Amino acid sequence: SIEVRRMKCHPKGGKKYQKEWVSEITQYCMKKLVSTRLYNLLEVTVELKKDLFHKEDLYGDASPDDWGEVRPKFYTVRIDSSLKLRPMLQSLCHELVHVSQYAKNDMREVTVKGVMCTRFKGKNYPHDKTDYWMQPWEVEANGLERGLFEMWATVVITWSPRHPRQSIGH
Repeated sequence: SIEVRRMKCHPKGGKKYQKEWVSEITQYCMKKLVSTRLYNLLEVTVELKKDLFHKEDLYGDASPDDWGEVRPKFYTVRIDSSLKLRPMLQSLCHELVHVSQYAKNDMREVTVKGVMCTRFKGKNYPHDKTDYWMQPWEVEANGLERGLFEMWATVVITWSPRHPRQSIGH
């Protein structure tokens, strides 16, 4: 028999309904962001963390678990579970763009002459010299997060009667 692999998503923490939404939107976004072959190799753990923004001044983050790999396959995404559902899921979309950037080897952390840099699409950006809003990987993630959320929400509202419209912030 042939083993059929597909992306694994492991939501941790948070409420039951948050985990269900997280799992659904993670599968949806990654299918949109990476090839089918790559999608089938990925494993994403999403940690729903209460008050992440108040504790660490961020809505979420994403990082490979297997940093040493050229194209990592295992990732952990952290999202603030205290956010209302729509901002929480839209933040997750943003972080999943970063997962896709790492997975496609568009982005990785490197040290160049002792300076920590992010290498994005072949160019090095020193951490201390690149403003957040000008970092091209953030420009890409900020540009895609709302569109991914809206596309997913449209599919959910159109095809799934168990999810009432107001529950995702429309």
